[in-house]
Amino acid sequence: MPLKSVLLSAHLKVLSLCAGRGDVVTGLIANGRPEEQDGEKILGIFLNTLPLRLRLSGGTWSDLARRAFEAEREMLPYRRFRCPSCSA
Repeated sequence: MPLKSVLLSAHLKVLSLCAGRGDVVTGLIANGRPEEQDGEKILGIFLNTLPLRLRLSGGTWSDLARRAFEAEREMLPYRRFRCPSCSA
């Protein structure tokens, strides 16, 4: 289990406790740099903040971390989303 997923699950649990709700949404920053030859040479900022929603139900901390990891993996295809009207 990646440490990032463990920390994300703790963040989601704190949000849940503060909001008094079992269904929470947070923003997760994703690197959207093109994965192609010489992609590291392209200038610019390739960060997107993607919404991540998770329903916290019963279970262990390990279960929550695993579900947070799965939710993060499910959003990977959207990490390079570009707003069509924002393109230069």
